Amino acid sequence: MSSANKDRTTVSFHIDKRLHGLLKRCSAIEDLPMSRIIDMVLRPYVEKYQYNTIDEWELAEEIQSLEAQDDHKETFYYEPTEEEKIKYAADQLRNSLEKLDKRKAEGKITEERYEQIKDFYLSEYDQASQGALEAAKREREAKRRKWESACKDFPLE
Repeated sequence: MSSANKDRTTVSFHIDKRLHGLLKRCSAIEDLPMSRIIDMVLRPYVEKYQYNTIDEWELAEEIQSLEAQDDHKETFYYEPTEEEKIKYAADQLRNSLEKLDKRKAEGKITEERYEQIKDFYLSEYDQASQGALEAAKREREAKRRKWESACKDFPLE
């Protein structure tokens, strides 16, 4: 029977039972097929053997290293944690309150208007920080449940 994907093949090999259990857990927790995890782990190790000589491989590694340094500088992306998002919101609040204080000191707004705007800023910050904390808790709890479920479904022998 021919394979539907001509770029893939079926391979049978033996691995340690504990490693197989860990692979199944990882697959369930990360929502990745086991074949993808194996590919992600093995590819960096075996790709150097695509070159016909060690000199070709070393040259390719050097070029790739230089390109990776350039790419890293241009495409680095960092996803802040929920705590960092809250700190950022606190910094924004502090900046907004400093500007508000300056406007009040310059006599550009009344005391009553100052208090209204200040209360609004504090309320917005409180809602944003509560939302971020709740989102972090929900995300952590969902991951915990998924992890425990995978451990239950795939006990290590």
